[in-house]
Amino acid sequence: MLVIGLGASFPVSTCRIKRMRSLFISGNMLDNSSLNGKMLKELFGKLTSLRALDIGNWSATLCSSILDIPRNIEKLVHLRYLNLSSVTLIRKLPETLCELYNLEKLDISYCINLKALPQGIGKLINMKHLLNERTDSSGHMPAGIARLPSLRTLDEFHVSGGRRKNEHDQLLLEALQPPLNLKELFIGSYGGNTVSPSWMMSLTNLRSLNLRLCENCKQLPPLGKLPFLEKLYISDMKSVKRAGNEILGIESDHHDSSSSSSVIIAFPKLQSLFIEDLPELEEWDYGITRTGHPFIDIMPRLSALAIAVCPKLKALPDHIHQTTTLKGLSIWGCDLLEERYRKGEGEDWPKISHIPNIYINYLRI
Repeated sequence: MLVIGLGASFPVSTCRIKRMRSLFISGNMLDNSSLNGKMLKELFGKLTSLRALDIGNWSATLCSSILDIPRNIEKLVHLRYLNLSSVTLIRKLPETLCELYNLEKLDISYCINLKALPQGIGKLINMKHLLNERTDSSGHMPAGIARLPSLRTLDEFHVSGGRRKNEHDQLLLEALQPPLNLKELFIGSYGGNTVSPSWMMSLTNLRSLNLRLCENCKQLPPLGKLPFLEKLYISDMKSVKRAGNEILGIESDHHDSSSSSSVIIAFPKLQSLFIEDLPELEEWDYGITRTGHPFIDIMPRLSALAIAVCPKLKALPDHIHQTTTLKGLSIWGCDLLEERYRKGEGEDWPKISHIPNIYINYLRI
């Protein structure tokens, strides 16, 4: 392994390191030099035994000469890890990258000008992790990405345009099959009609979930079944009109003799809930709590709740009114809620007045 940095000049002679397995270049430590495409081409031609190449996280000055990735990257046939994160000026990746059949992890996060991924990305049959946070390429996902058999991590996916967008997104989401020990999941700019892939309820170690810009989804998934979920963010879901029993993951007729003697807990570990920009959301209510099942406990550990830009939402559910664990409630951009819970005047002000910290339109009351 070679780490270049701490005042080293570049390029480093490669005549005696052809068998090098790992190369990590600490760009912010190089001495008055910028890495560029010509240097990369030289590296790719000589270091053909590399398993790991890290040229990411460069400072803006030092990576300013990297405008593209040379086509001869295909020579790195043994490469398993490639980090290009924050190489901000590259606009595309060469199709020859798709010849790296052993590649398991590709980090292109914060490559803000990268417009598209290679069309042949489906060839990367051993790819497990594609890290693409804050990357414009998310808007141009090739169809082949849904066929990657080993893919476990995909930070963001935004599939653009077309009549088959919904179907494409749903196939892609279903194909991900993340590891069962996943702790954080972000699903953004998703065009499918449902955001409940078959594997989601298997993520029993999930702590944080962010659902954002799932504009075609009309129903929320049964997230109450996730046993260790602590933080839930739901935003920009413009087709959701009601949040009811389905989000708890409890059927309305679930009150047979086997369950009548035990408490069913939905969202047992949830501590923070943030709901923003659901403009059509009118009701947040659970009919099951009125159907004779006395053994349902909902969000027993919730301590922070924020609701923003939900102008049609009429009221909070009863379990929010009754909770004794809630320490902070924030409401803004929700005209009906603001009227209903106005301090001393709103019809349901007495139901929330016990909460220690209440903010309405950013003002503490």
